[in-house]
Amino acid sequence: MRFVLFIGALLVSIHQPALAVSTSIRAYFPDLPESETYHFDKAPRLSKAVERALSEQGHEISDIYWTGAALFDLNLSVPKKQDVLLAIKHATKSSKESERISWTKLGSMVQNMHFAHRVFIPLDPDLTRISPSDNPLLTGNWQISLPAVPHSITVLGNVSHPGKYTWQQRASASFYLDEAGRLQPDISDVWVIQPDGNTNKHPVAYWNFQFSEVAPGAIIYVPFKHTGSLFTVDTNSVDVNLLIVELLRNKLP
Repeated sequence: MRFVLFIGALLVSIHQPALAVSTSIRAYFPDLPESETYHFDKAPRLSKAVERALSEQGHEISDIYWTGAALFDLNLSVPKKQDVLLAIKHATKSSKESERISWTKLGSMVQNMHFAHRVFIPLDPDLTRISPSDNPLLTGNWQISLPAVPHSITVLGNVSHPGKYTWQQRASASFYLDEAGRLQPDISDVWVIQPDGNTNKHPVAYWNFQFSEVAPGAIIYVPFKHTGSLFTVDTNSVDVNLLIVELLRNKLP
């Protein structure tokens, strides 16, 4: 069972120098009609918040797919989804006709996704309890995702049929690329965004192929060869493909 925790902290200012802090945790479960809310007298450590949620919902640590568990800092600005959509629109207009349909599909899929600033640290209490740097106090607004093991991966980008595909053991990125419809015969590498947010390039051509594991829940992004001119965001020129990959690392479940 997968569930998502929204963590909000209410800071109450008083006339005295002291500052009272209370933290509430709102938990959402896919199989429950309403959210659950937990209260703490003071801001909890990450491990305590996770442990309480697991305990009150009757879950064991072993129930969670910790590779895909994610912490999002909602106090920070949301990744620039609109910049990415504008970049995709720009690339669609300037790309070759053979890629235009794929760009359009990608833009529609990104439009329907939600993003937040992800903090790339482990959430497994067995790890965070013994690593103070990975066990922060949660003040302000946070979101924690604690999924069960997924049974699919997602293929996006320059393919005929982007979307979800059944995860298969010992299947490479090249295998999923063929499943989704390889449009670029000479493509040599694709980006794999693993469930923990780490990104790697996986070689997928016959001349450079090396097997690399694709974990359940991963996103495979197939880059476009023709992106038009580089797109400018905040005066910095960036490759549209890289802009998309960085946004996808911050995708909410």
